Amino acid sequence: MKLDPTKLDREKRIKILQKASEKLGKTELAKKLGINVSTLYRYLENEINTAVMGL
Repeated sequence: MKLDPTKLDREKRIKILQKASEKLGKTELAKKLGINVSTLYRYLENEINTAVMGL
């Protein structure tokens, strides 16, 4: 199922990413998203905003 992340609020995007991270691991998820693992970690820890992630 495909989702349009622009139509989700930040909390829902983070929950989806957390579940995907649990299933795939942060390294694999970051590769699939095309971002650095540290960027994913900071986003999940609410240290950076949505604009940086492009979500």
